[in-house]
Amino acid sequence: FMLVEGMKQQKIVCETIGNKKDSPLWWFVDGIPVGRSTGAEPFVVEPEPGEHTLTCADPNGASASVSFSVQ
Repeated sequence: FMLVEGMKQQKIVCETIGNKKDSPLWWFVDGIPVGRSTGAEPFVVEPEPGEHTLTCADPNGASASVSFSVQ
């Protein structure tokens, strides 16, 4: 992802598929908890420059991760 210099409140919108409507999801950036969403509700991450790993986990212990770069 490329940050636009001088633009405020830049965000990355993250979504999942296949989750139950009321099922909670927990989100982590670089292993640090950053929030919670429910079902297929989008989750917003405010990007910081650098290399990162985004992880989403459900109550059953299933998780998925993706690595990304912000410049």
